[in-house]
Amino acid sequence: MKRPVFILTAIIALLFSGNAFAQLGINPGIKGGITNSTFSFSDDVLDDIVSNRTGFLGGVFLEIDPLGPLGFQIEGLFIQKGTVTDSSAIIMEPETDFNFTYIDVPVLVKLQLSTPVPATPSVYAGPVFGFNLKAEAEANGETRDVDDVKSTDVGMAFGVDLALGAAGTKFIIDLRYMRGLTSITDGDGSDTKNNTFAAMLGVSF
Repeated sequence: MKRPVFILTAIIALLFSGNAFAQLGINPGIKGGITNSTFSFSDDVLDDIVSNRTGFLGGVFLEIDPLGPLGFQIEGLFIQKGTVTDSSAIIMEPETDFNFTYIDVPVLVKLQLSTPVPATPSVYAGPVFGFNLKAEAEANGETRDVDDVKSTDVGMAFGVDLALGAAGTKFIIDLRYMRGLTSITDGDGSDTKNNTFAAMLGVSF
């Protein structure tokens, strides 16, 4: 029990040490929101049988501003991805909800845009390293594990955010698109990749 308590205490101390970090150009924060995701396939025919799935995400981040308007942001996010099959497009198959849960670690390069008001818009991009926690499929009220799902995933994130507030605590609106670069399955069939839109609200300290 001691190690989890120590880790939790360290994370809380990190998030609420805003003044010390601010002097070094480092701003910790938390964020959360919703996802709208689906799978893309190397076989284009399969794209017609899936639709988007809504989930949620949340986690912590560190924003580092060593070079004025150019900075970096590292995040740790719990995120739900997946898709829903269209039962009308698959003969004799019920609608299936694929629920894949990941820990994502985006490493982002950010460019802040100056404005005359206490609101700072930014554009960003960078790689996302994902670690699969769960892969399930639900159909007809029954849930089963999905086999042949890789434990890791690599993708790219592209987005914009808006930080409201001139100094100290800032409120953040974040919109992004995350596209998978590697197949999430081990099989010899069509490559399957994650595609996810996310909308988040957050606060930095």
